[in-house]
Amino acid sequence: MSIAVEVALKEILGQINQKLDYIQRDVTDIKLELTEVKGDVKR
Repeated sequence: MSIAVEVALKEILGQINQKLDYIQRDVTDIKLELTEVKGDVKR
């Protein structure tokens, strides 16, 4: 017996896009924190 799952491609792409936005924000935050740490180390 096989099970068919049907989901709109638009919905899946929207979810992927939302997750990518979260990842982008996290990477930006990490870069800012790293810049701050580098500044502290140079002092």
